Amino acid sequence: MLLAFTPLSGCASKETPPEEAPRSSATAGEHAAREAERCPAVLPAETPIPGIPDEARSLDYWLEQADERVFMSKASILRHNRAIHGGGSRVLSAGGLYEPIDEAAFLLRLEERIARIDEAFVNGSYVTKDGAPIAPYGPPPDVLPPRRDELRRAMEPIPLRCGPRLEGYYRQPIDLDFDRNNCSMIREGEELEIIADFDEHALLVRTRYAFGFIAKDAALSEPLDREEAKKRDLLRIEEAPAFTRKNLLQEAFQLLGTPYGWGGQNGGRDCSRYTLDLLHRFGIDLPRHSASQAVAGRYSIDLEGITDLDAKLELIDRAHENGIVLLEFRGHVMLYLGRYRDGRPMAIHAFSEYLEPCEGGGETLRRADRVDVTDLSLGEGTSRTSFLERLRRITVFAEETHPDVVNIAEARRASPADSPERCVDSQDVALFHFPAQPVRGQPLRVVAVTRKDLGPADLSVFSSSNERLNEEFEFHAGAIRGYLVSIDAAPSGTLEARLGDGDRIDACLRVHVRRIPEAPEFRREPEGPFYTPRMQWGEAAENLFAFFVYHLFAELEPGETVRDLGVLIRDPKRNLFYDYLGLSHEEDLVLRPDCADLPYFLRAYYAYQRSLPFAYRRCSRGREGRPPRCTGEALTNLDPTPGQSLQTSFPAYLRRIANTVHSSSMRTLPDDEDSDAYPIGLSREALVPGITFADPYGHILIVVRTIPQRGSGPGALIAAEAQPDGLVGVRTFSAGSFVFDPDTKSAGAGFKAFRPVHYDANEGSIRFSPNHAITGPLAFSREQYEGSREDFFDRVDRAISPRRLGAVDELLRRVDALEESVRRRIASVDAGEAYMRQVGFLTMPMPEGSSIFLTTGPWEDFATPSRDLRLLIALDEALHFPKRAAADPSRYRGEVALDALEARLAEELRARSIAYTNSEGDRVTLNLEELAKRQEAFEIAYNPNDCVEVRWGAPDGSAEYATCTRRAPLEQRAQMEEVRQWFRTRNRPAR
Repeated sequence: MLLAFTPLSGCASKETPPEEAPRSSATAGEHAAREAERCPAVLPAETPIPGIPDEARSLDYWLEQADERVFMSKASILRHNRAIHGGGSRVLSAGGLYEPIDEAAFLLRLEERIARIDEAFVNGSYVTKDGAPIAPYGPPPDVLPPRRDELRRAMEPIPLRCGPRLEGYYRQPIDLDFDRNNCSMIREGEELEIIADFDEHALLVRTRYAFGFIAKDAALSEPLDREEAKKRDLLRIEEAPAFTRKNLLQEAFQLLGTPYGWGGQNGGRDCSRYTLDLLHRFGIDLPRHSASQAVAGRYSIDLEGITDLDAKLELIDRAHENGIVLLEFRGHVMLYLGRYRDGRPMAIHAFSEYLEPCEGGGETLRRADRVDVTDLSLGEGTSRTSFLERLRRITVFAEETHPDVVNIAEARRASPADSPERCVDSQDVALFHFPAQPVRGQPLRVVAVTRKDLGPADLSVFSSSNERLNEEFEFHAGAIRGYLVSIDAAPSGTLEARLGDGDRIDACLRVHVRRIPEAPEFRREPEGPFYTPRMQWGEAAENLFAFFVYHLFAELEPGETVRDLGVLIRDPKRNLFYDYLGLSHEEDLVLRPDCADLPYFLRAYYAYQRSLPFAYRRCSRGREGRPPRCTGEALTNLDPTPGQSLQTSFPAYLRRIANTVHSSSMRTLPDDEDSDAYPIGLSREALVPGITFADPYGHILIVVRTIPQRGSGPGALIAAEAQPDGLVGVRTFSAGSFVFDPDTKSAGAGFKAFRPVHYDANEGSIRFSPNHAITGPLAFSREQYEGSREDFFDRVDRAISPRRLGAVDELLRRVDALEESVRRRIASVDAGEAYMRQVGFLTMPMPEGSSIFLTTGPWEDFATPSRDLRLLIALDEALHFPKRAAADPSRYRGEVALDALEARLAEELRARSIAYTNSEGDRVTLNLEELAKRQEAFEIAYNPNDCVEVRWGAPDGSAEYATCTRRAPLEQRAQMEEVRQWFRTRNRPAR
């Protein structure tokens, strides 16, 4: 919807400064007079705006800072304009003047507009210039009046009215400069299309940027030839000056000092008309209103929720480095000029007013009503706040997205891609369809995956008659980008999936949809291989694996769990490969992997569905001074597997994997090429879904998504884990929840990728790739082991959050991680208590020594020594942070004040609480501050033989402890005291 429909558009809010309530008679009047003299309600703004040097208003100054780079090619401009005008997709303007109108979509927009105006009439928001109420229009016709579809030219300036009523309407208090029915002013010489005679007074029309109503007697040319007009428009773009910063600045400063006019009133320009006119000079079309302009360009950046002004400015400056930037807040848009020599950010814009604080309180409304240069501090210290504080979106016109913002850039909506002569995709931009054999009337999904920043791109599926079958598609940002189209019922025939933007086709795939399903078969010889690969691993296969993992876990939030992996695999919404082969084997598939099995199960399941080779090795467990080693022949999908149906053979295939791999399989040394996985670099491009993380002590996780850093806040890396009892959940990366040691004497911990494997059909064998042969973002790297533990976490943090955090943001990230760790522990303790109740509280045997961390049976399933050690580390990370930050403040953005950090930490710990269920079934609430005081108790709180109160550190003799009904045997408590040093020093022994 165009912003002209809203009560507040066009670059100025026209709010009335707050007034004090009158006191009494003469005294009140005298006071009001004095106040008006001290702090007038309205004053004209000075020229220049106070504090803005003449040099900053000089074209020459800004030209010295500019270069001759062309920010958009002619081809990019044509694609941009096509998308702005719809291009077969959602329109931002009024649609292309030279293309047929979509009557159904247009009627819907007209209905929505009139309904919003009527609502304002009914509630009194809009009145006549005399303050009288206005009767609503009522619903528009279900069909357009007889169509005229005539292209004309305005022979004089013509007001384009928002509603069929040609008279003005206003908000109270009435300001005749702000006619809310004034959508725009059609300039003399502009083309417009008469859509229909709306009533006896008004014509329904559209221009290249807006639609609305004009008087029937408006001065218009004779009808124009549409094809000739279209040619002239293409020539306009071709002959337009190059879109460089220098050329744009020259156009922008030509209008310096020209009058402001809401909706073009009295020949002036409001903010969005100013930017529209500037870019039109270069052949770039924009919608008429600021909020729609904000999502034009190549990409935009959402600033909502970013309160750190330095962080906002950093994003603006990065975008400005390789593009032309517009800045938008509600009802206003500006052209960003850059930083003045004193560091202030400057913009040129058409604006009506701003608030200025008065000394001693109160505010004055300053009326500028012109195009001028200002900084972004206007309004600072007032009820409206400064322009910088109000900014909500950055819009960038460029050929490429700046690499520093690529992870948070939102690409402009693209036009659906044209049908190419050759329908092909590639390894770096690949398309896939689900299921493998689509059937008429059944669901169909199409996925595109790539590591490339395509900019604006649309994924659409077209029927054999070139009808677009989807209105929307999902886009998932990240180092690996995913595009997803879902069609509820596919038509038969050859469909065409296209990814691109208009005439730019990035990938194409033909999808053959059968009328009736072909009965699928699971074919294999009784003693033959489980399956013979038909495909090979490559960039496309790896990218799709990453997207499969991402999509499977996308709806799980940190701390949330599901009963087992099968819950996700059996969910058609989450699992892209659900019934992919038409064999329906997922319904009976029981999947309860432990942490080590989880990544292998996911990789094996994916490889089978895509007929890719899969291999793994038998490895030793390793122990202190003797790291794990893998020996013997690899086990592969070529090995015979029991079962004559997929329902029996696939579970057997997974069981063999589970009986072979273990947590040490992922902890081989970095340079050991006889391994299933190898270490990668610590970059955003490498830390993608499907990458595993092995801690030094035996826990394995798999990365499922990254959350980009926005503004001053942190990004996040989310990983999934499976517990011995089958529970699968996700957690956020932090030093407290991901244990790492760069020492490789006993194990090689860290982030690792599955080693690529290749099937040799001639030899009938599968071989692993050596480290030197692995290239690209997932190339072998020893980076993780170069430096200290702290260096490792710093590097990962930089990959996740490339812009420095403020100390408070960093503190909150650590407290978040602590809270998440505590909440995960609740489920584990409850599970242990439920098990003990189930077995009648029979004493659970406790392993000896370091085996408490890694064993089998009930202790592995329900004791929490590893989890509690991570909890203690998370406590340290939060509690010690203020002093660490104060000792090295250069690591953080802005000021680092120890007292303030400690106060904020205490505040957060008190404000965050959890609740556990005690032995009598009652809920006990504890905040994090209370839990932090129980650190010593958590050193020996992992034994399920102890009551739940002890496991939550209830002080002996307290009211909380009084409900405890059992304790671990004395000999077990003595054992816990013997190994307590590991927890006290946060230093678990290697196996």
